[in-house]
Amino acid sequence: SAGDPRAASQPRSGQPPPGLSQPSPVEPASPSPDPLAGRSSRSGTALPGAAADDGPVRDPALPPTAAGPSDADLADATPPQPSGPAIATGMRLAMRVVPADAFVLLDGTVVGKAAQFGARSPLLLPSPGEHRITLRRAGMADRHLRIVASESGAGVSPILATLQPLAAGETPFHELEVHRVGKAVAFRVDPPTTRVLVDGVDHGLAARYRGGRFGGGNWLELPLGLHRVSLVAPGHRRLDVVVDVTSGAEEERRVVRLRLPPLPEGAP
Repeated sequence: SAGDPRAASQPRSGQPPPGLSQPSPVEPASPSPDPLAGRSSRSGTALPGAAADDGPVRDPALPPTAAGPSDADLADATPPQPSGPAIATGMRLAMRVVPADAFVLLDGTVVGKAAQFGARSPLLLPSPGEHRITLRRAGMADRHLRIVASESGAGVSPILATLQPLAAGETPFHELEVHRVGKAVAFRVDPPTTRVLVDGVDHGLAARYRGGRFGGGNWLELPLGLHRVSLVAPGHRRLDVVVDVTSGAEEERRVVRLRLPPLPEGAP
């Protein structure tokens, strides 16, 4: 009533009691950026234990002088066509991949490395239905899988895959070992029958280019620019390197030392 002294002390509906301030409105948090590629994180594919500022993941297997894979290299610009029948799965995937440090792309977006998604921390699919998984690692052929996920699938579905090495001639420039010089290179290569190809042109036996007076041979001088140098020998695996001839190189000449691995018995 109007004469009731308690009425003045009662807070109006929607107002805080006397002595308490009105809480400030909470703004919704913006989505964390994808630490791998600067893309927005996909729902259900967050990396277990990964912070938003972890930075780009780079392949430790790459040579330290070679550039790591860029976002454009890792992401699928044109969706490939997976080979083989679709794999029926549940909504959680355990990636059992060899090698375990292969990158996993879900529907064209990098979500982490295979080793991060085991039975205890599986890859969570954002929705049921068809999805495309690509497994990618430097120096190896991509593996493309098509899965059809169902919410009725119980437990964790294992994804088994083994990547195969790329032939040397198919390995992209950015995945090759780089030797930066100002003028020339020489070679100390085993076996002695190894030949040198520069940008596909045969320059003869590597033994011809041992470098300098005391090396007992000559230097292979190359024009400015990037050159793909292939070392080939019968019964051995081909090895490719990049020679970057630039006026700003710290070394004018460098000796490249390599041993070509033998091919398995029966290999062509």
